[in-house]
Amino acid sequence: MKKTIGEVLPEFEDQYQFSEVSASSPLGYIKSLKNNIHSAPTLLIDGRVVARTAISKTELINILTSEL
Repeated sequence: MKKTIGEVLPEFEDQYQFSEVSASSPLGYIKSLKNNIHSAPTLLIDGRVVARTAISKTELINILTSEL
């Protein structure tokens, strides 16, 4: 998913910012518990889970567009 985000995000750079959080870090562990995340990759937008699996570029574009 990280590669797909890297390819798609430049089209949305004014609207979205990407940050990666490792579930093995203290902050990542707390976020994963709080959001009921049990697998990677998981995509959150504004703290809300929008995808729990790897997605295609088209799917990501659709998600990002619908969230605007």
